[in-house]
This record gives sequence, structure tokens and C-alpha cells, in this order.
Amino acid sequence: MTLQSIYEQDKERIISSLSGKSREEAVRIMEAELDRILYAFNDGEESERVRETANALIQTAKAGAGMVDTDGVTRIYGRKEYSGTNAAGVAAEGKISVLFWILLVAGLVCAAPVALLIRGYLSAEAVDTKRIVLAFMPAGSMVLLFLAGLFLRKKSVPDGEQLRAEVLVDPMKVYHHMLAVILVIDKQIEEIRSLGEMRERKLIREQGATADTAELTLLSQLLEDAYTRRGSDDQADEEISSIRFYLHQKGIDTIDWDETEETGHHWFDMIPAYEAGTLRPALVQDGKLLKKGLASEGRRV
Repeated sequence: MTLQSIYEQDKERIISSLSGKSREEAVRIMEAELDRILYAFNDGEESERVRETANALIQTAKAGAGMVDTDGVTRIYGRKEYSGTNAAGVAAEGKISVLFWILLVAGLVCAAPVALLIRGYLSAEAVDTKRIVLAFMPAGSMVLLFLAGLFLRKKSVPDGEQLRAEVLVDPMKVYHHMLAVILVIDKQIEEIRSLGEMRERKLIREQGATADTAELTLLSQLLEDAYTRRGSDDQADEEISSIRFYLHQKGIDTIDWDETEETGHHWFDMIPAYEAGTLRPALVQDGKLLKKGLASEGRRV
């Protein structure tokens, strides 16, 4: 079982849970997913060393989850608090304010005498006071009317609105980035597992080195005797199995002859016999022949 196989089993669920999430939410989701994967992996792993390695690498992946490139859709929105009336002087319910009406009436009042003053100025001798009023009253009227219209105007975008930008993650991008991390972790775990197997084989070889020539000769003879009695003695197979197991603990393999395989034929002395088969297995350690076996190709002389 690998971390990749566990992770890929829940692909649809992971992508669904990441949809519409921010970066912070996605980090929490992936951290929880890594914990779940580690628990499932350790539950089926026998090697304590491999479990410790997986735990250390998963914790490292969790620490770096926040640095994964996950940006997808960017969502922008505004926020503003409103009171009873807005800055334009228009009531929130849509009614025109009193200030507008006051300015409007004042502007009209200022504009009304203009016609009379102009008439008097043209029909009689105009005094200095009339000249001054005639000069400034139209300007004042226009200013007041402009202010009235300005306060009536309603702005399309309220002043002081605060814009917010929220970046949502791309679920597929998050999934594939984390898959790449898990593949690297799987590779490291496999290397640790292979290293452990190499150490175990080395230990077995060291233990097997204690087997001297006399012992190998004795065990080889016992195997030959047991092979000869196979088929007629029920104890023969049990003896063969016990000797094989003893030799295996010392890192020594018992190899039977196979007429279909050319490799390893030099490990046997061939003799004529009625039937083809192994008469005595060869004893081999790490590809090195320790004791030749005895076999027949079934040719009767």
C-alpha cells in the first residue's frame, strides 16, 4: 500500500471540499487529509522504521502546505455602512430634503426682481444702488440654483465604499500539487524500505557465514537422503522443510534443478537415471555456490 493509492481513492471528495474555499480554508482541508492518509498507511504497515519515516515526511508536507500555489478565481466586493440620509442630501426612502426646497425658493426670489430692475433702469435714471443690485442679483440667483441642483443629485457610487478582494483556490491545482508531494514521499519511503531489506539480508549473510564446510556437507547428505525417500516416507518432506528453513536463516538457499532453465545448471553434477529430477539440491548464498547438487535429466544408460 502506498500513500498515492490512499490519496487517489478520495479524489472526488477532496476536490468537492476545496470548491469555493479560500487559501486558509484549503490549507486546513489538506492538513486534515494528510493526517487521514498517514493514519491509513500506518495501519497497514508493519515496519516501525517505515512508519516513523512516513510520519516525519507527512509532518514536513503539512508545514509546507501553505506555500502551495493554489490561486484560482478572484472575487471583489464592496462594503459600506448607511445612515438615515446619504451624503447627497436625499433621504434613504427616496424623498427630497427640505434644504433643497429652501435653496430653490431663495434662488427664485433672487431672480424675480431682475426683470423689474431692468425695466426701471431702462425707463428712468438708474442710481448707483440699482446698478449694483442689477450686477450681482443674477449671479447670486445662478449660484443658489446650482447648489439646489447639486444637493438634489444622487450619486451612483456612495463615497467611502471599501472594496474587498477574496481569492478562491483552484481545486484541481491544489489536488495535483499535493499529489506531486505525495509521490516524492512514496519514493523516499520505498528507499527506506529497500534499505531495511538490504540490512536484513546482510545480517542473514553474516549469520550464515558461521556455517562451515563440514556442516554443509552433513546437511547436503541429509537432504540427499530425504530426497531419495520422498514418495515412500511421510517424514521425508518434513525433514526437507526443516533443513531448508535452518539454511534459510543462515542466508543459504536450497536450489532444485530445473531442466527448463539453463542458468544454474553448472551448480549440479548430472548422472543418468530413470526419471529426471533433483537428487540433492545445490546450496547457494548470494549467487555463490557453496555445495554442488545432484540431478538427472532422465536419460537411462
